[in-house]
Amino acid sequence: MMLKDLVKKFGVLLVLTMLVAVCVGAGSAADWTTYLGNDQRNGYVAEDGPQTNKTLWMFDNPQMNQYIQSPVVSGDKVYFSIWGGSLTPNLYCYNITTGTQEWSQTIESGARAGITISDDSLYVSSYNSQTSVGEVFKVDLETGAIEGHTGELVKVGTYGLTSTPIISEDSVWINTYKEVTSSSVETHLYEYSLDLAEQKNKIVIANTTGGSGGYYASPALSPDGKLLYISGNSSIIAYNTTDATIELETNLGLSYPQYRTATPVYSNGVIYLVGHAYVNSVTSKIYAVDAVSGEIRWVKEGVSTAMMSSPVVTDSVIILSSSTGLNAYNLVDTSATPVWSFTGVSGAQNSPVVAGDTVYYTTGKNAAYGAFVYAVNATTGESVWTYDVSYSSVSSNNGAKYQNMFEGAPAVVDGVLYVGDARSFYAFSDSGSSAVPPG
Repeated sequence: MMLKDLVKKFGVLLVLTMLVAVCVGAGSAADWTTYLGNDQRNGYVAEDGPQTNKTLWMFDNPQMNQYIQSPVVSGDKVYFSIWGGSLTPNLYCYNITTGTQEWSQTIESGARAGITISDDSLYVSSYNSQTSVGEVFKVDLETGAIEGHTGELVKVGTYGLTSTPIISEDSVWINTYKEVTSSSVETHLYEYSLDLAEQKNKIVIANTTGGSGGYYASPALSPDGKLLYISGNSSIIAYNTTDATIELETNLGLSYPQYRTATPVYSNGVIYLVGHAYVNSVTSKIYAVDAVSGEIRWVKEGVSTAMMSSPVVTDSVIILSSSTGLNAYNLVDTSATPVWSFTGVSGAQNSPVVAGDTVYYTTGKNAAYGAFVYAVNATTGESVWTYDVSYSSVSSNNGAKYQNMFEGAPAVVDGVLYVGDARSFYAFSDSGSSAVPPG
């Protein structure tokens, strides 16, 4: 049917609405504006990522020796923070086309968490190496100017605030944990105004003896933006941001300090949560919890996980990084037998992401192991490509060897993979060149 026929049949206004809907549906991929790509934290986008290890651009700073965290992308800019004691500045903005630096900023001693973008600002958690205090900062996207900060939210030595903020109901939300005794913790959920000038609310989830804590657990959000999912106190909790009530709290039976809980992941009406084993006497577990009823659908015990990681969930599998590589598990029952496994050269401690049918994850612990970027088929577990960024010139002395390490999860936007290690940042693209990694 021609356009004029549509106008005759449906009217001008309706046809315009239809055309807008088509254009929106067929538009370019959404930005990657928070940790693991979206508020549900599932780490999955339908668009394809690079199928070769060509680099569009990269920068290398041998003096950095600090961990680049999970990048975010908005418009024509990529943003990332750095965690480390002495390097300044530690928050950067780069042009995604040219690879040129747009601005840099110093946020305390850096951040060991992701960034969240909302409107014209970004929100980033911080760490002060002198005081161990962690708080949230608001920064202008275009200029890098600091627009506000919360003040102390947590005080944890060498870590600071390791939770990535999330935006809901015109508020900034962040969760922390507080060790009450050597065997129990409590969870704190903070609500702040968008300018971070006002603490609207502080919810203390009652301490449960033996409850689990999460060093790197961030809140997740339901697709309608109403429910915040947080982990801690041995439970998965859904907090209604509109009614200011706890809608569900499912006890998972995870004890502290034996376990550390990860960031909850929402996918298709189910919340997935990993309980990382923190001592040798226990093994890690994966939970699938109904997002409405709170019923535990299944538990997989004895799985292998990486301490700082969260899983990525596709339509058919849940994928976890571990000290030996990647493992994919089914979404239907308690079986802890992987659907497929991919063994990397060295272990990972961050989260993988999936773009289309390809999993991207990074590894590396020190000079002895090396550092790699891997692309793996999400259906079969077979290797797609590998990129070795091991620095041959790095000595094995304590400190310098950790340049061979990735800590942040990658981001994928418009077919480009963005990721950084402890001295370099990369943009991988099939339209790039076959650049040789820095030595």
